[in-house]
Amino acid sequence: MIDRERAASSDATAAGDLPPALGGCIDALGRTLQLLERIDDAGFVAPGVDGGTVGAHLRHCIEYFRCFLTERETGLVEYDARARDPELERSRALAGHAIRAIVEEIRNRREDDLDREVTILQSLAPGAVPERIRSSARREWMALADHTIHHIAIITQLLAAGSGPGEAVEVASRLGVAFSTQAHRDELGEPAVPGNAPTP
Repeated sequence: MIDRERAASSDATAAGDLPPALGGCIDALGRTLQLLERIDDAGFVAPGVDGGTVGAHLRHCIEYFRCFLTERETGLVEYDARARDPELERSRALAGHAIRAIVEEIRNRREDDLDREVTILQSLAPGAVPERIRSSARREWMALADHTIHHIAIITQLLAAGSGPGEAVEVASRLGVAFSTQAHRDELGEPAVPGNAPTP
Protein backbone atom coordinates (compact mmCIF):
# COMPACT_ATOMS: atom_id res chain seq x y z
CA MET A 1 0.00 0.00 0.00
CA ILE A 2 1.44 3.40 -0.94
CA ASP A 3 2.02 6.10 1.69
CA ARG A 4 -0.98 8.15 0.53
CA GLU A 5 -3.29 5.18 1.12
CA ARG A 6 -1.76 4.53 4.53
CA ALA A 7 -2.33 8.17 5.47
CA ALA A 8 -5.99 7.89 4.43
CA SER A 9 -6.40 4.74 6.51
CA SER A 10 -4.87 6.46 9.54
CA ASP A 11 -7.10 9.51 9.12
CA ALA A 12 -10.17 7.26 8.91
CA THR A 13 -9.41 5.75 12.31
CA ALA A 14 -8.09 8.81 14.17
CA ALA A 15 -9.83 9.15 17.55
CA GLY A 16 -10.33 12.91 17.28
CA ASP A 17 -12.32 14.43 20.17
CA LEU A 18 -14.04 11.24 21.27
CA PRO A 19 -14.14 10.32 24.98
CA PRO A 20 -11.09 8.19 25.93
CA ALA A 21 -13.15 5.00 26.32
CA LEU A 22 -14.24 5.26 22.69
CA GLY A 23 -11.03 6.79 21.38
CA GLY A 24 -9.05 3.92 22.87
CA CYS A 25 -11.13 1.43 20.92
CA ILE A 26 -10.65 3.35 17.69
CA ASP A 27 -6.91 3.50 18.35
CA ALA A 28 -6.79 -0.27 18.95
CA LEU A 29 -8.81 -0.99 15.81
CA GLY A 30 -6.61 1.40 13.84
CA ARG A 31 -3.64 -0.70 14.90
CA THR A 32 -5.26 -3.79 13.41
CA LEU A 33 -5.70 -1.92 10.12
CA GLN A 34 -2.04 -0.92 10.14
CA LEU A 35 -1.16 -4.56 10.61
CA LEU A 36 -3.43 -5.63 7.73
CA GLU A 37 -1.64 -3.15 5.46
CA ARG A 38 1.67 -4.92 6.04
CA ILE A 39 0.69 -8.53 5.40
CA ASP A 40 -0.67 -10.10 2.24
CA ASP A 41 -3.59 -12.48 1.81
CA ALA A 42 -1.34 -15.51 2.28
CA GLY A 43 0.10 -14.11 5.50
CA PHE A 44 -3.41 -13.48 6.80
CA VAL A 45 -4.32 -17.18 6.69
CA ALA A 46 -0.90 -18.80 7.25
CA PRO A 47 -1.10 -21.07 10.33
CA GLY A 48 1.32 -20.64 13.22
CA VAL A 49 2.83 -23.47 15.25
CA ASP A 50 -0.40 -23.80 17.24
CA GLY A 51 -2.61 -23.66 14.15
CA GLY A 52 -3.73 -20.09 14.83
CA THR A 53 -3.72 -17.44 12.12
CA VAL A 54 -3.73 -13.65 11.96
CA GLY A 55 -7.22 -13.95 10.49
CA ALA A 56 -8.50 -16.06 13.37
CA HIS A 57 -7.22 -13.60 15.97
CA LEU A 58 -8.74 -10.62 14.20
CA ARG A 59 -12.04 -12.45 13.66
CA HIS A 60 -12.15 -13.06 17.41
CA CYS A 61 -11.61 -9.35 18.12
CA ILE A 62 -14.18 -8.26 15.54
CA GLU A 63 -16.79 -10.59 16.98
CA TYR A 64 -16.26 -9.29 20.51
CA PHE A 65 -16.93 -5.76 19.27
CA ARG A 66 -19.95 -6.90 17.27
CA CYS A 67 -21.31 -8.72 20.30
CA PHE A 68 -21.11 -5.61 22.45
CA LEU A 69 -22.51 -3.36 19.73
CA THR A 70 -25.71 -5.44 19.66
CA GLU A 71 -26.21 -5.10 23.43
CA ARG A 72 -28.76 -2.33 23.01
CA GLU A 73 -31.09 -4.76 21.27
CA THR A 74 -31.26 -7.19 24.20
CA GLY A 75 -29.92 -5.38 27.26
CA LEU A 76 -27.52 -8.29 27.73
CA VAL A 77 -23.96 -8.98 26.54
CA GLU A 78 -23.06 -12.64 25.96
CA TYR A 79 -19.49 -12.79 24.71
CA ASP A 80 -19.46 -16.58 25.08
CA ALA A 81 -22.45 -16.87 22.71
CA ARG A 82 -21.07 -14.47 20.09
CA ALA A 83 -21.60 -15.31 16.42
CA ARG A 84 -18.55 -16.90 14.85
CA ASP A 85 -18.11 -16.13 11.14
CA PRO A 86 -15.33 -18.24 9.56
CA GLU A 87 -15.30 -16.03 6.46
CA LEU A 88 -13.82 -13.20 8.53
CA GLU A 89 -10.68 -15.21 9.18
CA ARG A 90 -10.34 -16.29 5.55
CA SER A 91 -10.60 -12.89 3.87
CA ARG A 92 -8.22 -10.07 4.70
CA ALA A 93 -10.42 -7.65 2.74
CA LEU A 94 -13.58 -8.71 4.58
CA ALA A 95 -11.85 -8.31 7.95
CA GLY A 96 -10.69 -4.82 7.01
CA HIS A 97 -14.19 -3.86 5.92
CA ALA A 98 -15.65 -5.19 9.18
CA ILE A 99 -13.15 -3.25 11.28
CA ARG A 100 -13.89 0.00 9.47
CA ALA A 101 -17.62 -0.55 9.92
CA ILE A 102 -17.12 -1.03 13.67
CA VAL A 103 -15.09 2.20 13.83
CA GLU A 104 -17.98 4.08 12.23
CA GLU A 105 -20.44 2.60 14.73
CA ILE A 106 -18.22 3.65 17.62
CA ARG A 107 -18.05 7.20 16.26
CA ASN A 108 -21.85 7.40 16.56
CA ARG A 109 -21.83 6.63 20.30
CA ARG A 110 -22.47 9.48 22.72
CA GLU A 111 -20.48 10.27 25.84
CA ASP A 112 -23.62 10.25 28.00
CA ASP A 113 -24.06 6.60 26.99
CA LEU A 114 -20.81 5.51 28.59
CA ASP A 115 -21.95 5.22 32.20
CA ARG A 116 -25.04 3.22 31.32
CA GLU A 117 -25.19 -0.03 33.26
CA VAL A 118 -24.92 -3.21 31.21
CA THR A 119 -25.27 -6.86 32.16
CA ILE A 120 -22.70 -9.44 31.11
CA LEU A 121 -23.69 -13.11 31.01
CA GLN A 122 -20.52 -15.20 31.03
CA SER A 123 -19.00 -18.38 32.41
CA LEU A 124 -16.16 -17.49 34.78
CA ALA A 125 -14.44 -20.90 34.77
CA PRO A 126 -14.41 -24.03 32.57
CA GLY A 127 -17.76 -25.78 32.86
CA ALA A 128 -19.17 -23.17 35.24
CA VAL A 129 -22.76 -22.00 34.91
CA PRO A 130 -22.80 -18.53 33.30
CA GLU A 131 -23.27 -15.70 35.76
CA ARG A 132 -24.85 -12.28 35.36
CA ILE A 133 -22.32 -9.54 36.07
CA ARG A 134 -23.04 -5.85 36.33
CA SER A 135 -20.75 -3.60 34.35
CA SER A 136 -20.88 -0.29 32.51
CA ALA A 137 -20.52 0.61 28.87
CA ARG A 138 -17.36 2.56 29.70
CA ARG A 139 -15.80 -0.47 31.38
CA GLU A 140 -16.65 -2.73 28.44
CA TRP A 141 -15.21 -0.32 25.85
CA MET A 142 -12.00 -0.20 27.90
CA ALA A 143 -11.86 -3.99 28.04
CA LEU A 144 -12.44 -4.28 24.29
CA ALA A 145 -9.50 -1.98 23.52
CA ASP A 146 -7.22 -3.92 25.89
CA HIS A 147 -8.43 -7.24 24.47
CA THR A 148 -7.66 -6.16 20.91
CA ILE A 149 -4.16 -4.96 21.72
CA HIS A 150 -3.50 -8.19 23.60
CA HIS A 151 -4.34 -10.15 20.45
CA ILE A 152 -2.07 -7.94 18.35
CA ALA A 153 0.72 -8.91 20.74
CA ILE A 154 -0.09 -12.59 20.17
CA ILE A 155 -0.09 -12.00 16.40
CA THR A 156 3.46 -10.63 16.75
CA GLN A 157 4.60 -13.96 18.14
CA LEU A 158 2.66 -15.87 15.49
CA LEU A 159 4.29 -13.88 12.68
CA ALA A 160 7.75 -14.18 14.17
CA ALA A 161 7.43 -17.95 14.67
CA GLY A 162 6.24 -18.35 11.09
CA SER A 163 9.07 -16.24 9.69
CA GLY A 164 6.53 -13.76 8.41
CA PRO A 165 7.43 -10.52 6.60
CA GLY A 166 10.06 -8.64 8.62
CA GLU A 167 8.19 -5.35 8.43
CA ALA A 168 4.96 -6.95 9.61
CA VAL A 169 6.67 -8.51 12.63
CA GLU A 170 8.36 -5.22 13.51
CA VAL A 171 5.15 -3.22 13.16
CA ALA A 172 3.07 -5.76 15.13
CA SER A 173 5.59 -5.72 17.98
CA ARG A 174 5.16 -1.96 18.30
CA LEU A 175 1.39 -1.97 17.91
CA GLY A 176 0.80 -4.75 20.45
CA VAL A 177 1.80 -2.59 23.43
CA ALA A 178 -0.84 -1.75 26.04
CA PHE A 179 -1.66 1.91 26.73
CA SER A 180 -0.37 1.65 30.31
CA THR A 181 2.85 -0.02 29.18
CA GLN A 182 3.48 2.72 26.64
CA ALA A 183 2.80 5.39 29.29
CA HIS A 184 5.43 3.73 31.48
CA ARG A 185 7.88 3.61 28.59
CA ASP A 186 7.21 7.28 27.91
CA GLU A 187 8.15 8.08 31.50
CA LEU A 188 11.41 6.23 30.94
CA GLY A 189 12.03 8.13 27.70
CA GLU A 190 11.69 5.08 25.47
CA PRO A 191 10.43 5.41 21.85
CA ALA A 192 6.68 5.83 21.48
CA VAL A 193 4.39 3.28 19.90
CA PRO A 194 3.10 4.78 16.63
CA GLY A 195 -0.48 3.76 17.44
CA ASN A 196 -2.70 5.02 14.69
CA ALA A 197 -1.91 8.73 14.65
CA PRO A 198 -2.60 10.35 11.26
CA THR A 199 0.39 10.56 8.98
CA PRO A 200 1.60 14.22 8.71
